[in-house]
Amino acid sequence: MSISFRAYDHVTDFDAAVRLWKEVGWLAKGEEERLRWFVEESRGIVAEVDGTVECLTLMSDGRMRYLDDDLSLAACTGVTTGRAARKLGLARRALARSLAAEARRGMAVSALGVFEQGFYDALGYGTGSYAHRARFDPSRLRTTASLRRPVRLTSDDWREMHSARLARRHMHGTCDVLSAGVTRMEVADEEKQFGLGYRDGLDGELTHFVWIHAEEMEQGPYRAELVFQTGEQLHELIALLKSLGDQVLSVSMREPPGMMVQDWLDRPFRLMNVTEDGKHEANITASAYWQVRILDLHACIAAFRGERPGVRFNLVLHDPVADYAGETGWQGIGGRYVVSLGRKSNCRPGNDPGLPTMQASVNAFSRLWLGVCPATGLAITDDLHAPNELLECLDVAFRLPVPQPDWDF
Repeated sequence: MSISFRAYDHVTDFDAAVRLWKEVGWLAKGEEERLRWFVEESRGIVAEVDGTVECLTLMSDGRMRYLDDDLSLAACTGVTTGRAARKLGLARRALARSLAAEARRGMAVSALGVFEQGFYDALGYGTGSYAHRARFDPSRLRTTASLRRPVRLTSDDWREMHSARLARRHMHGTCDVLSAGVTRMEVADEEKQFGLGYRDGLDGELTHFVWIHAEEMEQGPYRAELVFQTGEQLHELIALLKSLGDQVLSVSMREPPGMMVQDWLDRPFRLMNVTEDGKHEANITASAYWQVRILDLHACIAAFRGERPGVRFNLVLHDPVADYAGETGWQGIGGRYVVSLGRKSNCRPGNDPGLPTMQASVNAFSRLWLGVCPATGLAITDDLHAPNELLECLDVAFRLPVPQPDWDF
């Protein structure tokens, strides 16, 4: 059996990409063109087994908000392996090559959605924060906003919707996928999807909208994505969802960063008890279904700005992606560094014998840096070790808002 890896070629490999996506259940018959819109703007690595493409990884340009700055993001938007080539290690080996290429392109971080926790740990990814999703009866929404007649949105408005997504409210950890083909693919199914929104821009551009996927069009459940720039716009979208409550029995939505959907619900626990185990069960769930890793340590440390007195320490960093260096030529970002955190932060290779030392995997340190968990917690649950005094100082230094990508990919 021969196994080889190379860059994805959209002309010669597209049919194989369609086959792989259908085999994993991500693409149905007749949806081939949607995948074309998506992959033609992506960068990919394929694995061939005996001359047949059996694995494909895709990366897209993106950006991640870190405090007040935007960092370049390598958004991993797809890892697929065919049914006839499982358990050969193709996905990890192909993704290791993708990460090496993205690091050489100068990307600061990479993130992805996961099918299960643990698989991507071998490549340095650490688990992200919980994302909350609420399902409720829209008639139970509380809002003082008045209802204004919206405009209808269809799949033909994908360019406008993508621009509005990129211009939406950004918080710490918010991610953008820059390729408009991603949005075009997501909104293509008009039989089960529709949108309503408002064109309040100076030149009539779309500013805020709700895009809905309907499991059943008449009464739901509906799954809604809300895109907005201001609190006033969000209130208007909540009023819009509430107006659907005369007919629709349940709507689910991702909780906006920094907010609690429960604040908008009338008697939420009563509703949860009444609808328990039903088709339209009201609930609020939490799941950490995304992971992140640092690719450029210097850029990521420089993005941190603290208001408290600085913290300096030695960092001994282990990067599991180094296990693939013989194939990729990239050792990852493991090594010994002196890290200085403060109003201006930096790191440099080396060791200062007068400073305390932290030993950590890239996985765990990426979580600490982004603010997923405090240092004292990671020292218990993850691969991160340091003197208690340093851990407690870092708990204070990395007192960051909870990071939320606010974009599923």
